[in-house]
Parts: sequence; C-alpha cells; structure tokens
Amino acid sequence: MNKLKNIQEYIDSGILEQYVLGMTTPEQNREIQSYSSLHPEIKAEIEKIESTLENFTKAYSKPLPDSFISKVLEKIKSEPLHNSSRSNTWLNYMLGLTVIGLIIALYSIWKLNQEANQKISQLEHDITIYKAKSESDSLSLLDCSNQLIFLRSESAHKIILKGTPKSPQSIATIYYDTDTKRTLVDVIDLPTPPKEKQYQLWAIVGGKPIDLGVFEMDTTQRLKEIKFIEEVQAFAITLEPKGGQPSPSMDMMFVIGSIQ
Repeated sequence: MNKLKNIQEYIDSGILEQYVLGMTTPEQNREIQSYSSLHPEIKAEIEKIESTLENFTKAYSKPLPDSFISKVLEKIKSEPLHNSSRSNTWLNYMLGLTVIGLIIALYSIWKLNQEANQKISQLEHDITIYKAKSESDSLSLLDCSNQLIFLRSESAHKIILKGTPKSPQSIATIYYDTDTKRTLVDVIDLPTPPKEKQYQLWAIVGGKPIDLGVFEMDTTQRLKEIKFIEEVQAFAITLEPKGGQPSPSMDMMFVIGSIQ
C-alpha cells in the first residue's frame, strides 16, 4: 500500500477513533494497520486514542454491584431455555447497556477532542501574541541601536536647550547631523503640560522660526526623531494649544539653544 499524501487529514477524519472502538470493517482494519506500519504519526495517534479511552474508563467506569449481577444471573437461570421471547428481552437489555456505554465513551472522546482543540487554539493565539511582541521588541532594540550609533557619530552636533525665565529648571538636547540629515530631540526635563496643551519644537533659520511639529511627553521613549532643516541657527520649545500653531508664543517658550 502506498503512503498517505495527507496524514493529518486522515487522522482528522475520525476513522482511527472508530478503529479503536471496533466500529470499522475488516477491510478498513487492514488498511489502518498497514498505514500504521508505514506512518509513525498514525501509530502514535492510535496509541493516544487507546490511552485516552483507557484513562477515561478507569476514571469514570464503575463496576456493577455484585447484588445486581447475582439477580441478573438468577433471572437468566430461572427462565426456560425454550422461551425465546424472554431470552431476547434480556439479550436486548444487555445489548442496550453496551450501546449506552459505547455512546458515553464516544461522547467523552469527542469532548476531550473539543477541549484539546480549544487548548491548541489558545496556544496558537498566545504564540501569535508572543511573536508580535518579540518582533516589536526586536524593532525597538534595532531602533535603539541605530540611535546609539547616531549619537556616537562625530558629525552629530549636541545642542543643549536651556530653560528660560519661564521655566529655569527645564532642559532638552538636540542632536543635529548635517551629514546624515537627521535630527533627534531628547526631552530631559519639561513640566507636564495641561491636557489642552502640547509642546511644539521650532528651528530658527535666518532669524525666523520654522515649525518642526508638536510632540507628546513619553517617559518610555525620550529620544524622538524630528524633521531635518538645513542651516539651523537655534532650536526652541514652546507650549502651545493642542495641535500647534503656525507661529510660536514667545511668552510660552520653555527652552532655547543655539548651534555653536
């Protein structure tokens, strides 16, 4: 017999459960036994089903009381052998008990399979989350590594933005590199702005302020990349209404620093 092309599809078909329960035909038995010898996965699945059924039987099956068995045997002995209708009645009764036990076993196997599928789905979900987090962490690490290389570059100018009389304790740093055309701002100490306000960064070029955008205070990521502007003379940060303004509010300037 040729090997199966899709072993998992064959396993998922449910025929192996039928085989373990003795519900397959002799031809199917020969087929399954042949596949089992060719494919270790099928053999392992059969052993798993047998073990599951055995464990379930040990955990949930209860032997019939001796008194009940004795009564059944006495009843059978008391019945004449030629009374086929009574004999059939008891035979049907015993077969009924067997069928009920088989139904319970099949239901239990189905339930165990459902629980296993739920656990697999949960594991797959967890793996997806962990994978996404791992990729995010890897990107963050790569970003940090790139920023460190940039900060160590000899062409990156470090510009200290010192606090104004409005906020003497405030301080920030600008890293300005004309070779790579990159600019990073490091907010070291700025007061937490009101909900309706945002800090806005400005570049002074030819004595005129140029908007470099607003930014949020983020304690988890101090270094922020901002737009690069040529021939900058100085940088400043002001506190503006949410979304920023086209021109700075000079009375709300918190830090300023010039390129030496």
